[in-house]
Amino acid sequence: MKRHAQTKRKRPTPVRVQPVVRCGPWRCFHCDEVFTDREKAEAHFGRSVVCAPMCQIFGKTVRAMEDEISRYRNEDTDLHRQIAHMQTEHNTALMRAEESGYAKGLRDGRELAPNEFVRLPANYNKLTWQERRAVRNEYVRQQKGLCSHCKEPLSGIAAKKIMAKPINKRLFPANFFQWPIHLHHDHDTGMIIGAVHCHCNAVLWQHHGE
Repeated sequence: MKRHAQTKRKRPTPVRVQPVVRCGPWRCFHCDEVFTDREKAEAHFGRSVVCAPMCQIFGKTVRAMEDEISRYRNEDTDLHRQIAHMQTEHNTALMRAEESGYAKGLRDGRELAPNEFVRLPANYNKLTWQERRAVRNEYVRQQKGLCSHCKEPLSGIAAKKIMAKPINKRLFPANFFQWPIHLHHDHDTGMIIGAVHCHCNAVLWQHHGE
């Protein structure tokens, strides 16, 4: 029986279709300007379809973009405020956990020597960090848990009118906003005025020089 050689058929080579790149011209249906140069057309139309043509960007839009960029530089956008709010809540929870065991000793100390343990008013610059914490707790107690500036509970965030004021965080130390409750004091005499939200303290310093 003869074997017949089977011829293999060669598969056709697939043809690669090269994308057609339009080389212009490009006409803007807003202003009817025609561009023959690709770079100039890209500068007018933008790099994607979601970009607005240059002829449709008005002064009000430019000012809005400048304001948004400025807020991002100052870390004062809605996102930054939300992050600051979350950090404040987190730090408040940490502070409560840290001071839960300290509170009993603080109460016992007041009962044993109420006039010697915490003396008010106090000079902020002459206190150790332990004394500042005790003074802060005493002011919070005397203020019934309210901020001496905005009168909102110190367990939360500052009043809306205070939170709405722009803050340039670059003007403050790196750990300034780490602690939710601050001691507001006179920078000339060093005497403590009261316990405030960290945002209230920032507003008092940046906007009022206190």
